[in-house]
Amino acid sequence: MTGVDETARWRARGRRALASAACVGALLLGLSACERASSTCPSGVAHDPPRARALLTQLSTTDEGKTLLQRLPVTTPSLCFGQVPVSAIDDTGTLLLDDRLPDAEAAARLGHLLLHRVEGSPAPRAGEPDCDAAVHRALTAEARAFALELRLRRALGVTSTRYAFEADVWRVTPEAHQQTILTWLVAHPGGGEGVDALGEGYRRRCEGR
Repeated sequence: MTGVDETARWRARGRRALASAACVGALLLGLSACERASSTCPSGVAHDPPRARALLTQLSTTDEGKTLLQRLPVTTPSLCFGQVPVSAIDDTGTLLLDDRLPDAEAAARLGHLLLHRVEGSPAPRAGEPDCDAAVHRALTAEARAFALELRLRRALGVTSTRYAFEADVWRVTPEAHQQTILTWLVAHPGGGEGVDALGEGYRRRCEGR
């Protein structure tokens, strides 16, 4: 490699680092603005600016986390913490995180939720004409987000097992991770072992129940 090539490589790396830092900084500023308005958090959960900063910073230390943060839309989600049954996104777009999760697990789960923000809510609309297809699309999006979450958990050094499908996922090739998770979600609409009743919930929403 020539000196010119080496210089170009380091400049490109520097630009990527600055872009990632700028993205995290912008997100933190947006979260800080939200945090000043306590009404943005539902009852029972609250803003925690120091922890939000810590989780976003931790997420940005991984390659996939950096890429995800760079893909976020300009509008910044509100991030609220509390003892919620499942860390999720509510109908207003607010991110609800279980404050009992260790930081690395919480950062990985945050990555899962932020992917939904990037791609759009997986939830079907009430009254869709083909609920079977709508639920399958939703579960496919969930499988993609779970696969990202598992990769982030591993990248962040998490060694515990949280989800029923984790052991199966790590037994197959990376290319098969998403399909393995989707197969489990389809077979278990009522959830189980750390997984919410996604299939049942999405079907109820689609059917307007």
